[in-house]
Amino acid sequence: MNKDILELCQWVMKKTLENGASDCKVSVDKRRFVDLNYRDRKPETIKEATTQSLWLNIYKNGKYSAQGTPDLRKTTLEKFIEKCCENTDFIEKDPFRTLPEKKYIERQLQKDLNLFDSSISQVSTDQRHQIAREIEAACIEKGGDKVISVEAGVNFTERERVIVASNGFENGFKITNCSAGASMSAQGEGDRKPSDYYWISTRHMNDMPDTAFIGKSAAERTLQLIGAKKLPSETLPIVIENRTVGRLLW
Repeated sequence: MNKDILELCQWVMKKTLENGASDCKVSVDKRRFVDLNYRDRKPETIKEATTQSLWLNIYKNGKYSAQGTPDLRKTTLEKFIEKCCENTDFIEKDPFRTLPEKKYIERQLQKDLNLFDSSISQVSTDQRHQIAREIEAACIEKGGDKVISVEAGVNFTERERVIVASNGFENGFKITNCSAGASMSAQGEGDRKPSDYYWISTRHMNDMPDTAFIGKSAAERTLQLIGAKKLPSETLPIVIENRTVGRLLW
């Protein structure tokens, strides 16, 4: 856990309680990401950014508020904390919104869940471009003369978060995410232009499948849609594809 971020969270918690809060929770989130997309064999978008934010949850006299800021300077945070506490006074009471009792968090689990891959930061710009190009090329090759357009891309994200609460909770985590995939639109029957995609995300770079597999999978999924016909209206059981379950539950 980043000691500087932890100390900042502890300082914010102390100041919030001094400004009249009954309880509070502070979280600081730092994130770095790189997005790279190719369309029709040319780079379309390239984004690289580092972001940071602090979120302050205040519990004051049976009232609750949550407010955030990207400015982590203490001189600015002092005014931010004061204003947050003042704003909480104008909110309707929510007496059932509280932090967990201390007895429920006394045995905090400290275990490495293997969510962080330090090698992601070593991936060069040329390597990112190469991955995207290989995925796009595999998709175009598999799609053949049915291809109208192909888009391929990669995303690498590193994130660190620290959480401190006035009930004694202190913890944090570091995670990485590698994503790569492609989408394709094809010439179908008549004026139909079916499209589909294949994207995959992993925590570790070594767990990513072969670029050819990713590109071919996107093309195969699209080609399977050619010739699809509209069914008559009827009541049927719903079958949910595994890759969509996360979005339904989130």
